Amino acid sequence: MAAQHNLISGTGVSPVRNLRPHIKQTQNHRTNPPTYPVLHYMRQQTQARGMTQIEIIVVLIVLIIIVALVLVKVSQLRRDMISLKDGSQIQQISQSMVVFSRELNGPFPVPSLIAPPSASGEEDYTLNHSANLYSLMTMRHYVNVELLVSPIEVSDHVLVDKDYDHGKYEPFNSSYWDDSFVMHIEDPKIGANGSYAHVAAVGDRRDVLHSSKISDSIPILGTRAYDQTILDPSQYLRSPVFRFTKPYDKWVGNIAFADGHVTTLETVFPQQTTFDPGSGAVPDNIFAAEFDHPNGKQAAADAFLCISIAATKYTVNDVYDPLDE
Repeated sequence: MAAQHNLISGTGVSPVRNLRPHIKQTQNHRTNPPTYPVLHYMRQQTQARGMTQIEIIVVLIVLIIIVALVLVKVSQLRRDMISLKDGSQIQQISQSMVVFSRELNGPFPVPSLIAPPSASGEEDYTLNHSANLYSLMTMRHYVNVELLVSPIEVSDHVLVDKDYDHGKYEPFNSSYWDDSFVMHIEDPKIGANGSYAHVAAVGDRRDVLHSSKISDSIPILGTRAYDQTILDPSQYLRSPVFRFTKPYDKWVGNIAFADGHVTTLETVFPQQTTFDPGSGAVPDNIFAAEFDHPNGKQAAADAFLCISIAATKYTVNDVYDPLDE
C-alpha cells in the first residue's frame, strides 16, 4: 500500500492535500474573475469620468450660490460704506458751521454778516442763498469743494468745483468768496457744486446755532429731498433723490442736528422734531416751510432745510432736482 501510495503521488505527499491549492485557485477564479488590463482600464476611466462630472456639477452649483451671496453682501457693504462716508461729510460740514457761527458770535454763518451792508445801511439779505454760503465756507477753509458733493450723488450736473479760486478773496474790493460757485440744482445747464440742503438762513431760522438754542431736535444740514409741494407719488418718485439709496421707493437721507449728531432717516418727519403752529405740537416736515410768519418771527420753530438760489430777509427761493423723464 505504501508503494502504491508513493506511485500515485510520486512525491510521498497526499494527493488530496496536493489538490487543495488548485481547488482554492479555482474558487478564487469563480468569485473574482480574472481582470484583463484593457477592460480594467476602461472600467476605471468610466467610473472616474462619471464621478468627475457629478463633482463638477455639484461644485459649480455651490460656487454659484456662494458667489451670488458674496455679491449681494459686497454690494450691501459698499452701499453702507458710501452712506457712512456721506454721513461723515455731512457731520464735518455741520460742525464747521457751528465753529463758524461761534466766530460770528452766535448766529448761523450767513454771507450778509461778512459782506458790507447794503445801500440802506442794513445787511444785504439777498446774499444769503446756498451758493454764497458754501462758497464763503470754502473761502474760509472750513470745508473743501470735494466735501460739498456727496458720494451718493446721482445727478450728472452736480459736480465738484475744481476751479474754485481762493484768490478772489479781496476784502478791500468787497470780494469775500468766489461767486462762480453755483447751486442751481434745478437747472442742469447751469449745474451745482454741492449736494446738501441746509437750514434756510433767513428770519429767525438763522439763529438756530446760537449757543442757547443748541438742540438735538433741530436739523441744520442733510441729504436733500424732493419738492414737498408735489403730492402725487407718480410724480415725486421720479425725483433723482430717490436713487440715492435702495430701495428706490422711499426717501432715505443723513441729517445733522444742531447738537452735532447725525442720523439716517427714512422719513421727512423726524420723530424728535415738532413745531407748534399755535394749537399744540405737531410733526414737522423738515423740508417744508410750514410756518412762515410774515416778519420771520417764530419761524425758527419750524425746521426748513433747502437749497436756495435767492433770498430776502425772511424768505428764500428754494429749488429742487428736475424730475426724471
